[in-house]
Amino acid sequence: MSTFKFSVVNAGQRNVNVEPALVATTTVGGFRLTGPAAKAIGIKPTDYAMFLHDTESGVWAIAKGYACKKSNGEMQMCSDRVDRKAIVSKNFDAALEAALASGNEELIAALTAEGITRDAQIELLAPCVEVPMVVKYQGSKTASPSGLTGEGANVSFTDTNVWEQLKADCDSKRDVNRVYPLTPSEVVDVEVFDGHDTVTVKALVLGDHRDEAPVRREVKE
Repeated sequence: MSTFKFSVVNAGQRNVNVEPALVATTTVGGFRLTGPAAKAIGIKPTDYAMFLHDTESGVWAIAKGYACKKSNGEMQMCSDRVDRKAIVSKNFDAALEAALASGNEELIAALTAEGITRDAQIELLAPCVEVPMVVKYQGSKTASPSGLTGEGANVSFTDTNVWEQLKADCDSKRDVNRVYPLTPSEVVDVEVFDGHDTVTVKALVLGDHRDEAPVRREVKE
């Protein structure tokens, strides 16, 4: 029998060195946290990212968002952030049929008004969509721009207020990416109040930054 010395091969993965960084992108409110930085503070796609600010020093930091609690220790709940118009548009016929059978005379009259468009009907139907209640988290929900999941994936999220503050000295905020290099080995523990208890979150401090022009990808005709 032949003897072989096999080693494990990581399927579909490339050895790519990615700079740990937080990027305030050219999109208003847009941020991107690269994989190494996200992994250092425990953020995976669909987790929440939040900013911390020391008003005395003016220093900012990025951390994983925490679940908010009531003073009695119960979880705070809020409406799930869903696109009601998109839901109605996808299920338009069923939504319209249900509304017309609801007995709400005012809504029925508005939906059947002469010359009303589909878009106008969607506007009227959107508030009727029942949105599930979910646990409230501090910060903004992240997503994976590449579709990858798990630890080490790049994540994107939106925070217009902080974006405006971090780019306050930019003459053309939408023309440059503001890059904050981060050091994963320099994670700090920060105590925050979740509404009931003091909890500790891991954070990376934002230091010096550089501005870069975005990479423009040419589209071949």
